[in-house]
Parts: sequence; C-alpha cells; structure tokens
Amino acid sequence: MVIYNNPPEMVRYAAECFLGTDLQVKLYVVDNSQTPFLKTAFEGLPVLYHSFNGANIGYGQAHNWAIEQGGISEYHLILNPD
Repeated sequence: MVIYNNPPEMVRYAAECFLGTDLQVKLYVVDNSQTPFLKTAFEGLPVLYHSFNGANIGYGQAHNWAIEQGGISEYHLILNPD
C-alpha cells in the first residue's frame, strides 16, 4: 500500500481489512509523505512500514520497491487506502 498524506484512520482501516483475511499475506506500506507521521496508524499491526524520509518517489516506483522487498511471490496486490 502506497500512502501520501492520507488520513490516519483511512490507512489503518485499509490495513486492518486487508490483514483480516485467512490467507497468508504480508503488507508492505510505503509512505511517500514528507514526514513519517502516518507510521503510528499501524501500531500493533503486522505491517512492514517504510518511509523515504521526505522523498516522494512516486506511486509506481514505491510499488516496485515493495515488490522487490517481498521477494518471489505468486501475487502482488496494489492496494489503495481510499
């Protein structure tokens, strides 16, 4: 999930919905916001959060980064929090 200055409640809800499955999943969150203030929205959730420290690398590049981090998998879901 790539986020950028989204409301914290929105990104938390999206993460909870995705993680609520019975499937074995990993959720990578790439935060393109200027500050990592949204990190706190994921407290207590098994989320792999990454911030580029104020650099907005763009939507596509952020997803490509997450795919590389996840290694080989059969599927990659592009999840928008809204």
